[in-house]
Amino acid sequence: VIRICEVNRTSSKHVNLSGAFEIPTPPDCVEDGQIIDHLKIAEAMKGCLSDKRFLGAHIVFTVYSKKIANKEVLLPYVKNAKRVDDMIKANAADYFPMNNLNDYLIAVSVLEIVQVENMKNYRVSAIAVPKEIIESYYVLAEELKMPIDNIDYFGNSVLQLLSLQMKEGTQLIIQMEIDSTVVNIMSGS
Repeated sequence: VIRICEVNRTSSKHVNLSGAFEIPTPPDCVEDGQIIDHLKIAEAMKGCLSDKRFLGAHIVFTVYSKKIANKEVLLPYVKNAKRVDDMIKANAADYFPMNNLNDYLIAVSVLEIVQVENMKNYRVSAIAVPKEIIESYYVLAEELKMPIDNIDYFGNSVLQLLSLQMKEGTQLIIQMEIDSTVVNIMSGS
C-alpha cells in the first residue's frame, strides 16, 4: 500500500496530523523501494489527493528497501558538526561493504553526543541508498507537480516521529504490521 499523510509541525515537539489514508499500490509499479511505473503511481496518488482535498504543496517520501544499508557509527567529537558528513563519506567503504559505492548516495544524521571512556563522541546514523531509487522519487514528484522537501529512510522516519513523543526514561515501542513487527527500545530521544 501507499500511505499518504498530511502533517504540519506546530512546534519543535508537536506534529499535527490533519489527514491520512492508504491506497493500493498499482501492480508491478514498485520493486523493492524503486518506482518502476511513475505514471501509474502518480495517477493513483493524484486521484486520492484531490478526493481527500489535501492542501500540501510539498512532499516528503519515506522509502523502505532491502537495498538501503543503515549503519550506526561512533565518531570522535569535532567542534564543527558539518565535518561529520565528510568523515563518514571519506570512510564509507569501511561502513558499507558494497563494491560500487559510486552508485549510492550517503546520508548522515547525528543522533546524539555521548560520553565513551571520558571522551565526547558523536553517535551517527549513516545510510547508503542506491541513486536509482532516489532518482525514481524525483521523477514521481515531477509527475505529481510537487517539490520534494525530503526523502527519508523508513527507519529514520520512525525514529524522528518516536523521538517527538518520547518522555524521560527508557520505553519499548512495538509496531505490528501484517508482514512485520518492529521493536524499538528508546531512552530519551
